[in-house]
Amino acid sequence: MTLTIPPPLIQLLHPKFLHFRHLFMAREYANKIYHSSAFVIDAILVEIPYSIVAGTIYFIDWFYPIGFPRDSFTVGYTYSLMLLFELYYVSFGQAIAVFSPNELLASLLVPVFFLFVVSFCGVVVLYAAIPKFWCFDYYVMCWNAGDTARHAL
Repeated sequence: MTLTIPPPLIQLLHPKFLHFRHLFMAREYANKIYHSSAFVIDAILVEIPYSIVAGTIYFIDWFYPIGFPRDSFTVGYTYSLMLLFELYYVSFGQAIAVFSPNELLASLLVPVFFLFVVSFCGVVVLYAAIPKFWCFDYYVMCWNAGDTARHAL
């Protein structure tokens, strides 16, 4: 269930991000007021509080009703993985929007890149079955169901 939520939310993020990017390029960057790194840092920092609040609400609604063990290590580790995943998919969506010239292409690229991440991170395909070239994605992906399942059950 957790993997079905990010693609629509990433697609909701793109129009605002692209609007602010075009605004930044037209105003600040064209006049050499700010460097482009100021926009990137600002875009990332603005999303962190929203991701933490949304991740906390989702975690409470997801973790406690199921009846997972409630010892402090299991709850803390699963919560930290959930927050890390929230921050990951927001920054992942922003990364897709950065190299997309318009909203349509950004929305079309989300499923392609998200399927790549899900296919080779060990959630859909076991690590032993992943082709050797794609094994790096198993370690790059910050969240995998094995960690959550191992510590929650």
